[in-house]
Amino acid sequence: MINFNAYVIELEADNTYKVCIENVYKGVVSDNGLIDDAVTTFESALSTVIEIMFSYDYDYVEVTRGKSRKGRLYRKYVISVDNGD
Repeated sequence: MINFNAYVIELEADNTYKVCIENVYKGVVSDNGLIDDAVTTFESALSTVIEIMFSYDYDYVEVTRGKSRKGRLYRKYVISVDNGD
């Protein structure tokens, strides 16, 4: 198992999130408007990135949530990836 720290910041409510996974990925995930009534959440933004970046089974646990200095909501996670070791 490999563990990674991650955080997700809400840039636009239910639409756009910044996802950062330590030493792996840093970028923005948003609803592209192709699916009716699609709502992006903290968890769906994080799991989308995890599924793209890792080809192994994974699990994640939310460890904290709050507001950034800019007043944006955020959540921190610990991701456990089963890499077969």
